[in-house]
Amino acid sequence: MGRHLSVPRLPVLASPPEPPAAGEVALFPAPDGTLRQLTAAGQEGRFSAAFRKTLANDFVHGQPGTWAALPGLAVPVQPGLHRLNLLTETISTRGLITDLGFTGPAAVFATTEVVTLQDGTPGSRTLYGDLWDATVHDWTTATESIGGLDTMFLALEPGTVALWVGKGTFRRETTFENDDTLYWQINGADLDTASTDFAHAGERSGKLAALSEERAVLFDWNGTEPGISWRLEAWLYSPTGHPRAGVSLSWYDAQGNRIDGVSDLHPLPAGSWTHYSIEAVAPADTIELYAHIGMEVADGHAAGGVVYVDDCVWSSTGGTVRVNTGAYLQVTPI
Repeated sequence: MGRHLSVPRLPVLASPPEPPAAGEVALFPAPDGTLRQLTAAGQEGRFSAAFRKTLANDFVHGQPGTWAALPGLAVPVQPGLHRLNLLTETISTRGLITDLGFTGPAAVFATTEVVTLQDGTPGSRTLYGDLWDATVHDWTTATESIGGLDTMFLALEPGTVALWVGKGTFRRETTFENDDTLYWQINGADLDTASTDFAHAGERSGKLAALSEERAVLFDWNGTEPGISWRLEAWLYSPTGHPRAGVSLSWYDAQGNRIDGVSDLHPLPAGSWTHYSIEAVAPADTIELYAHIGMEVADGHAAGGVVYVDDCVWSSTGGTVRVNTGAYLQVTPI
């Protein structure tokens, strides 16, 4: 005679047990036959299987400075403890700022581990605190990025966990009022990043002092693609003037060859803050651009020459970010 095996039944509780300790969840069988969970705050919810939502089609976001909800990637949740998993693949215009983020109900969060593969380079980061208020992935120059996430959260109220994608434009503002010169490099000059000698706005500016007869500038590089519009502007000042100062952008191809460039370079009058600016579109074959601000080589330029720099803005517009089909968001009640 065959033997029938069955899962042992848990005792049915006529009423919920005492609330568990803070940060914990108690599971208990209810009279209606469902398995329920109870939070430390006394909030009760039904225990259910994992919910996975998958992106059915590629989603392209092209509106700068905005967030867009990913279609279908939203999971309703009840109060209680949940595990959250995410996997996405994005393709972005080179040099574009791309973000992924969540919205959800009031909750308490565990430490969140994020792993990424950006243009083939592996990486990881740890997020603490409110996950709904954090930028989960922040890719500035990577064109192809794969990201995964694993965490737990204790929902304090019913709500919906949703995934959003954000498209920003590259924008770097340097006012010298705080530590905002971090990404600029220096060539041929000493730089006082908090000079109070003169200021276009606020109380400080950057003081560039030439070390030789060569170019004395702030500079940096950034990835880009053909067709992306770029702008560079700055205010410059010199008590004695300078024969040739201003701002420049140069475009480079994959072999490191300079394709072309644009500039606003002209004499800087003594004792007057002067605005320099350029705006141009990256030409064909461009993958990188070089930006610089400061003093150029010219008759009258020499070691010891000083120019003050303030209120610099380097920015771009255009481009898109695409989240590929198959991205998923999964929430599992625990």
